[in-house]
Amino acid sequence: VKGKEASLVAFFRSQGLTVANPDVSAFKKQVNDYYLQQKDFIKDWDMDLFDRIKKMAE
Repeated sequence: VKGKEASLVAFFRSQGLTVANPDVSAFKKQVNDYYLQQKDFIKDWDMDLFDRIKKMAE
């Protein structure tokens, strides 16, 4: 995937498009912190499954 992403970014730039490079780590932290603070929203979540999914995304 990363190789394909790099070739797409190069293609877009060659076409004159601007490609943003977001701070993915900061985004993940912000989203994770936000959702974990929403106790009513996550009360029925399987937190073991949640942790396994997070590990797969690392």
